[in-house]
Amino acid sequence: MPVDDSEKFCQWLLEDFSYNGATLMMAPAAGFYYTLGQGNREVRLAYVLNKDDINQAMDCLEEALKVYNKN
Repeated sequence: MPVDDSEKFCQWLLEDFSYNGATLMMAPAAGFYYTLGQGNREVRLAYVLNKDDINQAMDCLEEALKVYNKN
C-alpha cells in the first residue's frame, strides 16, 4: 500500500473516512508476519464473490488513498 503505516491507515478508514456512505474494514498485515517490521505497508481484506461489491470496495479504497495521502 502507498502508506507509511497500514495499521494507522486501517484505523483511519474505520474512524474517519466515508465514501458514498461506506468505508472498508481491512486487517493490517504486520500481525501476519513473524519478523518484526514486515507487513507495515500491507493489508489483508476478504475476497468478495459479488463483483459489484468488490468494485465498490476498490472505488472506496482508491478515494481513501487519495484523501489519506493528502494529509
